[in-house]
Amino acid sequence: MASSLRKPKLGTKRKWRNSARILPTAKSLHKAQVKELTTHLAKTEAAHKAQVKELTTHLAKTEKQYKAQIEEISAHLAKTEADHKAQVEDLITRYDNEIEQLRQRIVEMNGLLHQRSVNLAEDEKLHRGIDGPVAQTAAQYQTTLAPPR
Repeated sequence: MASSLRKPKLGTKRKWRNSARILPTAKSLHKAQVKELTTHLAKTEAAHKAQVKELTTHLAKTEKQYKAQIEEISAHLAKTEADHKAQVEDLITRYDNEIEQLRQRIVEMNGLLHQRSVNLAEDEKLHRGIDGPVAQTAAQYQTTLAPPR
C-alpha cells in the first residue's frame, strides 16, 4: 500500500499533458478510419448484392435454357418413340401379310401336289390295265424275234 501512495514522478505529469493533446487527434483519426471502413463495407455490400443479383439472373436464364433443352429432348424422344412404334407396327403388318401369303401358297402347293398325286395314281392304274397285256405280248414278241445266239 505504501507504494500506491507515493508521489508520481515528474515525467508522468508531462505524459498526461501530452496524451491530452494527442487524444483528440487519435479520436478524429479513429472516426476517419471508422468512416472509411463503413464506406468500404457499404461498397462491398453493394458489390455483393450486385453479384448476387447477377448470379441469380444468370441462374434463372440458365435454368430456363435447361428447361427448354429438356422439353426439346423430351419432344424428340417422344417423336422417336412414336416413329419406332409406327415402324414396328408397319413391319408386323408387312410380315403378317407375307406369312399369310406364304401360308396360302403352301395350301395351293399342297392342293397341286395332291392333285398331281391323284393324277399319277390314276395314270398308273390306267397304264397297268393297258400295259399289263401289252407288256406280256411285247415280251413274247421279243423272245420270238430275238436272233439266235
